[in-house]
Amino acid sequence: MRVLMTMTVKKRLFGLVFIALAMMAGLSVSALVDQKNLMRQERIGLLATQLETMDGVIDQQLKSMQASGIPIDKSLNMTFGQVSKYRYSKGSGYFIILDRNYQLRATRDDSTLLGTNVANWQDSHGRRIFKDMWGLVDNGENYIEYYYPKNSGGEPHPKATLLKYLPKLDMVLATGVYIDDIDALFYSKLRTTLLIIGLLAIAFIAVSLAIAKSITMPLQMMVGLAQKSAAGDLTHRLNSCGKSELCQLADAFNSMLESMSALVKQLGHSTNDLDSTISDVTAVAEQTNRNARNESQEVDNIASAVEEMAAAIAEVDRNITQSADATETCNQLGLQTGQKLDKASDSISLASQQIGQAETVVLALREGTEKINEVLSVINQISEQTNLLALNAAIEAARAGESGRGFAVVADEVRVLAQNTRQSTTEIQGIIEQLQSQANQAAEVMQTSSTSTRESVEVVAESSQQLQQVLKKLSFTSGLGQQISASATEQTAVAEEISRNLVNISGMSRENLSGCDQTLNSCHQVADLAEKLRKEISRYRC
Repeated sequence: MRVLMTMTVKKRLFGLVFIALAMMAGLSVSALVDQKNLMRQERIGLLATQLETMDGVIDQQLKSMQASGIPIDKSLNMTFGQVSKYRYSKGSGYFIILDRNYQLRATRDDSTLLGTNVANWQDSHGRRIFKDMWGLVDNGENYIEYYYPKNSGGEPHPKATLLKYLPKLDMVLATGVYIDDIDALFYSKLRTTLLIIGLLAIAFIAVSLAIAKSITMPLQMMVGLAQKSAAGDLTHRLNSCGKSELCQLADAFNSMLESMSALVKQLGHSTNDLDSTISDVTAVAEQTNRNARNESQEVDNIASAVEEMAAAIAEVDRNITQSADATETCNQLGLQTGQKLDKASDSISLASQQIGQAETVVLALREGTEKINEVLSVINQISEQTNLLALNAAIEAARAGESGRGFAVVADEVRVLAQNTRQSTTEIQGIIEQLQSQANQAAEVMQTSSTSTRESVEVVAESSQQLQQVLKKLSFTSGLGQQISASATEQTAVAEEISRNLVNISGMSRENLSGCDQTLNSCHQVADLAEKLRKEISRYRC
């Protein structure tokens, strides 16, 4: 539909003519094709009748010859000879018989192919028609087209051939008919039909041009008048030409131009009245706008001053609140610090007691190491005596000779054991001496720590007393801050209430000012529109 809307009337008419001619040509060609196919079917029907008749004749003749006692080979040759001589359709139709070995047993009696092997014989288009015949018959088909000369040595022509399988002989019986006359008749009628359609096309185009001109000329006149009207000239009119649709459209177009001309004149008078009214309204709007602007500025100044005062009071309130919060925080921290000092005093006292106990343990450890040292001295003396006894035993064993050898071995092991014992006691004694030294140092450090913890307990007690005094001062300061904060809060609330009222008044003043500005702008816009309307109206001639 959109494509049609973009086309001119002339193109649409030509399109209709083209479609009509195309449909006419299509129907004519379709009818010719149907006629051609019908003629072919008639020819093929004739071939089928001839095949059935010849099949019956061959079968009957073979039976008759066999009944007469004629040998089968001779009967076949006689039958094939008769088939080769048989003609129909004024001598143009004949039969062929092809055996399984592609030997042509019967055909036109003047053909050079009779009795030859035609397996590789090709028509003018390179088709091996006799091989294809057996292929079609084996596949259950019975129709083939190829090119074959009408006379021996003549020019090939298209030929339609019908096939029939003879199961008793295992041979193919075929007959065909030339169809070039059908094609010639088809193309002859096609040329005639196209010529007639061409003549009709010329007539249709001439008539379409006349009709298109009768439609487009009035339309072009209307378009020209519409363009003049759009340019501002409303003085022209279309001539009334009759009662057709285009004439009715022209009359309606003239009526529309009359109405437009009257409307333009009326708009011209109304525009003059509108100019006078707009001037008066604009003057009043400008005066109202000036008064509203002055009022808005005064209200804004007062509101700014009140807002600054409220901000100052709020700042004082915030500072006092922050001071009170800080004082309260200090008070809480002081209480927590006092509690922590009490806990620290208790912890230091407990640590002092534990250090005293540790000092006692260290002294006991030092005494224990001294006793261990004495025991090690005894063990050392025993090991020396054992070593001497082992040496004496070894000497005695040497004197005893062979009888004292075992005793000498034992004495030697005892001596080694005594030496190891002495070495171990020496190492233990070294470790004990280190323990004694470290125990002495620990005892001295604990005595010093005990003295320091007692002094720390005294310092913590004094700090706790001083902190209690500070907390009393902070509590008094916090009470004063709360009283001042309450007063500042009341003043802030009053200032905020005044500020809100002034903000409301300022908002209303701004709204009034905005309304005045809009009214003034609207007046100017209406004035501009009236001026534009006057210019547009002055462009038209009525």
